[in-house]
Amino acid sequence: MFHGDGSGAILAAECVTLARATIGVELVIAPPYTALAACAAECHESPLALAAQNVHPGDRGACTGEIDSVTLKNTGCTWVIIGHSERRHILAENDELIAEKVGAALETVIFPPPSGRSDYAASAATCAFNSNSIGLT
Repeated sequence: MFHGDGSGAILAAECVTLARATIGVELVIAPPYTALAACAAECHESPLALAAQNVHPGDRGACTGEIDSVTLKNTGCTWVIIGHSERRHILAENDELIAEKVGAALETVIFPPPSGRSDYAASAATCAFNSNSIGLT
């Protein structure tokens, strides 16, 4: 994982090159928030999509340490990770909160990709959307 020390933009540039050479697959990177702007600049007008690692379910406004979906979209994100096992287990995020986050993402047309989940029962409520389909992961 890249932690915002400038290496996120380097990784994004390398991934843009890979994305241009890859046909039939959408590549998405999800750098930490501190690297989103630099990675967005690298991804701009490229086939590489940008994802946020989380989204706040509320509307725009003050919520210290959180970023809403409108701000993420304005930064260049077209995807957001929702329902990641770390947030479920460490921060006790539940299905209700995850559903609120999915709703916020869909309102601004930021799509939550499927999270790699080892516990299928807990992941049943985590929805994965893209512009052509809807499914459960």
